[in-house]
Amino acid sequence: MHALIRATAVAHGGRTNGFTAPSPRAQARVLRQALRRGGVDPATVTVVEAHGTGTELGDPVEVAALNETYGQGAAAGVPCSLGSVKSAIGHGESAAGVAAVTKVLLQLRHGTLAPTLHAEPRNPGLDLAGSRFRLQHEAAPWPRLRDAAGRELPRRAGVSSFGAGGVNAHVILEEYRPGGSGAAEPAGRTDGRQLVLLSAPTPGHLTAFAGRLAEWLTGPGRDAPLPAVARTLRTGRATGPARLAAVVAGTDELAAVLARFAGGSTASGLRAGTVEAGREQAPETDDLLDTLWRAGRLEQLADLWVTGWRVDRHAPDTGTAAVVPLPATPFLRTRHWLPEHDEAGGAAAPAAAPAARTPEPVTAPGPAPSPAPVVEPAAPGQAATPGDERVRRLVEFIGELAAGPGAGGAVDTGRTLVELGVDSIGAMNLRFEITERFGETLPLQQLSESTVDELVAHLSALPAL
Repeated sequence: MHALIRATAVAHGGRTNGFTAPSPRAQARVLRQALRRGGVDPATVTVVEAHGTGTELGDPVEVAALNETYGQGAAAGVPCSLGSVKSAIGHGESAAGVAAVTKVLLQLRHGTLAPTLHAEPRNPGLDLAGSRFRLQHEAAPWPRLRDAAGRELPRRAGVSSFGAGGVNAHVILEEYRPGGSGAAEPAGRTDGRQLVLLSAPTPGHLTAFAGRLAEWLTGPGRDAPLPAVARTLRTGRATGPARLAAVVAGTDELAAVLARFAGGSTASGLRAGTVEAGREQAPETDDLLDTLWRAGRLEQLADLWVTGWRVDRHAPDTGTAAVVPLPATPFLRTRHWLPEHDEAGGAAAPAAAPAARTPEPVTAPGPAPSPAPVVEPAAPGQAATPGDERVRRLVEFIGELAAGPGAGGAVDTGRTLVELGVDSIGAMNLRFEITERFGETLPLQQLSESTVDELVAHLSALPAL
């Protein structure tokens, strides 16, 4: 359990001054709606993960909406950290919202406020003086607030994501605290013997997974209770054909057993095996497995697990053990080399893999200079030509979108818009230009996937307006 979602709100801003012009009133409405749905006092929210586009217009509008909702009344005197994940990863397009949520979850896990990079010099239109908000420039502890009785309150954060065109979304996340939500507290590090079950797609994956879990148990997870680890592996992982079972009495013992297995050594209390594909467990074995679990016959259950029996489905769930975040099954790194070809064109004997070396930097060649296009305006009703003035100016416009104004409009016409670095806003502007000059509205997907040459050929075939 990473966090609680206290409330969500989504709405559209309606008509504004433009496609990329946000509405502060619409954003404030969404923020108020989320606070009202979650029954959350704005003063208890101490972190806001802003949409934070970094634009001269968007950021001041967002801060105005935040001040109107999170910065009034008693909340105005409570400091609130303000940040944006875009300063670290760039614009995530359709993944921007989930990236912001992920950043907040990581901050909750570590109890630490992550810095917002590249925020200096500050946007001159961003006026935070006199408000409760402050830009988070450096990593710092995330403190908890206390209520009037002196009890600690869970950490809370608001996450905003505003899409181009006016879609506004806001989520309020709250720290998950098992003791305060009625869940049982985790058991101690040792609570009698436990049957720990691991599985993976292949024996190689299983060995790597055992090593990763052993390293975690001696590092970040050294305080994880053994019953919680065993329960998480039984209930929160997919079952693969390569299997391992260990009967241990503590996490230290489990870490040692897994480390020996990952190193290629055998260990007492550990079983391993690979299940044949298509092997099915007979339904009449259910009563037997239930009996073995009740009797505590863990060694026998371990033997059945590695031979293909789904003993994890019959483990008693008493609810006394929590679920903990464990390492995932690792990907194996492999190298694949294409066979060399002889002079006759046939495949030669596979050569030995060359020694690893640091690749040398490669400078991409710039587009070859092309002769200036001849301006040949098309007569009304006739198809345009590649030398048409409209086509020539459109290619120059694409060059400015890719390289910026003043770059001379040079562009590698054999590449797509995506390869040239034209973002979604630039593609929309190009779409408007094509509609205005050629009278046809092209799908954005066609614009993104077509090369400039293909686009010119398509437009040249259209009749002149």
